[in-house]
Amino acid sequence: MRARLLAFLLLAAVTAAGTVLVGWWAVPLLAASFGLAIRGRLRFAPLVAGLAALAAWGGLLAAASAGARFGALVGGLGIVMGLGGGGLVATTLLFPFLLAWSAATVGEAIGRRVGAGAAAAATAGVPSASVGVPEGDVPGAATPERPAGASLG
Repeated sequence: MRARLLAFLLLAAVTAAGTVLVGWWAVPLLAASFGLAIRGRLRFAPLVAGLAALAAWGGLLAAASAGARFGALVGGLGIVMGLGGGGLVATTLLFPFLLAWSAATVGEAIGRRVGAGAAAAATAGVPSASVGVPEGDVPGAATPERPAGASLG
């Protein structure tokens, strides 16, 4: 529980800073990096990433709402988009949640696969660069049916 809270707070702060500095692209990049680094060591990592992104953007939205014209802008944009003001805010918060959740899921899956491949290579004494390539799947490789140097066509 403590590790999840720490990961949440740290990722929310980094996501907020990344969004201010880089823009919305920071959300999936940071979440994928988080998922890759976690590699299944933290339960519900994609959910943690999604909620951290939602909290980060919620904080940024709250800071932006301090302006006097913010309500009028959100209301007007919401009407133009057919969502209303509340729908626009909800969509604005749902966007980073879904981006971070999906990117962290992909990052975690890649991290597990790479981690499993490196572990298998370490126990088998095989260089990790060749792990994950099934025998016979290398184009041009010699097989019992195709001797070395034989045409692939």
